Amino acid sequence: MKTIYAKIAVLLALCLLFPCALTGCKPSKKKVTSSSYYKELKDKYKKLKKENKELKEELKEKDALSEDETRAADYLEKIGRDRIISLEVGYADNMEGSELIRDERVFPIATAIAKRADLTGKYTPDQIADKYGPGYEYILYDEDNAVYEILVYGGNYVVFTDLPNNVYYAYDASALGDAFMHYRDGYPNSKPLHRLADSPLVTDDHNCYENDSAFRAANFIRTMDKTQISRKKADHAWLKAYLEKQEKDENKSDGEDSQEDRTENSDGESQEDGTENSEVEDNDQEETGQEDLDARIDAMIEEGDPDRSVYEPEGDVYTFYHHGNTMLLTLYDQYICIENMDQKRTWYQVSPEEIKELKKQFVVAKEESVSNQKTGKEDSGESQSHEKEIEEESDVSSTDN
Repeated sequence: MKTIYAKIAVLLALCLLFPCALTGCKPSKKKVTSSSYYKELKDKYKKLKKENKELKEELKEKDALSEDETRAADYLEKIGRDRIISLEVGYADNMEGSELIRDERVFPIATAIAKRADLTGKYTPDQIADKYGPGYEYILYDEDNAVYEILVYGGNYVVFTDLPNNVYYAYDASALGDAFMHYRDGYPNSKPLHRLADSPLVTDDHNCYENDSAFRAANFIRTMDKTQISRKKADHAWLKAYLEKQEKDENKSDGEDSQEDRTENSDGESQEDGTENSEVEDNDQEETGQEDLDARIDAMIEEGDPDRSVYEPEGDVYTFYHHGNTMLLTLYDQYICIENMDQKRTWYQVSPEEIKELKKQFVVAKEESVSNQKTGKEDSGESQSHEKEIEEESDVSSTDN
């Protein structure tokens, strides 16, 4: 701006000196100020002065905006890296019915909201509240007693109460509320596989998975080559394997002792092979023995002795959270068990290879979800149900028998 002022001063000086150079006498002030050239210069000066003022105001606004953006970025980064010790989830208009979550596996889902938050100009905070009405409210408590409050609207839009003028788009921000808060107008009637597919969160012993994993797993179960069975059949197979192993171990121990006795008592004479009749007799005895064993196993199962904990193998348990309710998916060596919200269980027999492939679905979907979270496009914010995407083959609601 100093350069501009200098140019204007030089032009004014030339304007004053020009008449003197021509006439050799000093022009009057009235003649100078009334000249067209002077007026032109004066108009230019006013215009430049106005532009300079506008530029200063714009620069001031940008500096202020830059400070707000920096503060917001620092705030979101702090939430993203903080160690949360508890989490409160509830409806924004009535936090009295909120749920306090202390499951550490879930906390990364809460802090991920800040990591995914992308400032949007689509709505103002007032507009987003008017459009979607009260949504969920999350309160995060960290180990340093800091408290973060997040308001969630329409599934994917959030407002941080410490950043009240900003609306952010955060992929699947409503997952926590959808997982832990009950429906206000009653639970909709849907089939178990549909609920599995729509579950916002799934946990196993160490991890928490989002809906991408739930949907992928439910869809894989739908397409599996499976046979519905009773719990009793699985118990029979497990108890039989347990008893056979016991018998084998006992025979091995007895065989070692009898081998020593036979060595001492042997007279060196060779024994002839059994006749064909004796082989048939042995087969008949073996079949009879199997029938007797199966009958004995069925009786033991009916009596509940031994307890299932003795012979049932340890399965991998996945807990699906769906609007304040939970469903369990347990994977064994060749069986899967789906436990509905009412504790009714359905059992399927599948191949061990498909069990391994089903476990992979959770990990693969989680990896794909992480890679897509930052590239996800802003949408209408409406949560989508997978009910129509999964055509269930059976009701999956039989009792545990």
